[in-house]
Amino acid sequence: MLYNISYKKTDFDLSTKSVRIYGLNKKRLNEFIIKYERGIDNFFYCGKSYYIGSILEIKVYDTSYKDGITKEGIDDYIIKNTKIFAVSLSEFGIDVTDEFIKGPFGFKKETNELLTITNKTLSYIDLTRVEELKNITNPNFDLKKLIRLCEELNIAYQNTCYYSVGALVRAIIDHLPPVFQFKNFDEVANNYKSEGNSRSFTNSMKHLNSPMRFISDASIHSQIRKSEILPNETQIDCKKELDVLLGEVIRVLKL
Repeated sequence: MLYNISYKKTDFDLSTKSVRIYGLNKKRLNEFIIKYERGIDNFFYCGKSYYIGSILEIKVYDTSYKDGITKEGIDDYIIKNTKIFAVSLSEFGIDVTDEFIKGPFGFKKETNELLTITNKTLSYIDLTRVEELKNITNPNFDLKKLIRLCEELNIAYQNTCYYSVGALVRAIIDHLPPVFQFKNFDEVANNYKSEGNSRSFTNSMKHLNSPMRFISDASIHSQIRKSEILPNETQIDCKKELDVLLGEVIRVLKL
């Protein structure tokens, strides 16, 4: 899915100018949103610099009406029209502004609080899971550290900090064994039996325990060498398995 952005800004002569950015994938849209929220007034895309520091109005549209369309396809569609701005972005898809734009330009710029994820589609850990953890009061376990690790993991993922994602996933799985009355996560993966869902849970935990540990070890402990391959989103993706683990933590601590 690609996205198109349309915004109005105040120009240098105080006139109002309309600007459009076409064919952003989810990663580039995310980069735009981060700059918009933090008050960073320049966005560079496809060899062109866009000034976004004086945005008065902004709209984001998806391309759901033209499934599979490429950026080149969008550009060709626009070029074929004699009046570019006669083409409505609603011809490509629906208005998803409220899904992505949560405030005016720079509304997070002056905050000193921990940045949080407001867009569910950009989170590594589902936001409902984090809220469920926040709503638990358990006499045996203080969940403040776990909640903060989850929040920081979402922030690292939103900002494509994949080394940090690997390290934080490992920190979370190493933090949780006492909930299941084990000393380490090896014991959890090999011995814990979830009520009514034992085989599926065990398979998920073994995936977390072995491949993810290998990835995080390679990221954290490997020394400098002649050439490097950086981790990508696919490599650090164990969202489903981590969600299964956190869901079981919530179930156990609610009992």
